[in-house]
Amino acid sequence: MTLWGDFAEIEGQMLQSLESEKPVLAFCDVKSSIYQGDFVLSTTPVSSLLINPQFEKANNLQKWNDNMKAEKIDVSLMPSKLSEN
Repeated sequence: MTLWGDFAEIEGQMLQSLESEKPVLAFCDVKSSIYQGDFVLSTTPVSSLLINPQFEKANNLQKWNDNMKAEKIDVSLMPSKLSEN
């Protein structure tokens, strides 16, 4: 996720302080693109962010992340390149 403008300044600092907690993040109104074969998400002037949102899909993602931690699998190291078919 690439943060731009005020989003990088304000929300970016807050996210940096939460990095060790590995919260579930839900972004709205972001731009998706492919850059050098990688899938990229970027904020826009109207993007918004929810931290640890309380809805079913977010809760399922948090449970999955907790299970990966329990199995000592670092999801931050999972490849981001799109597979070429």
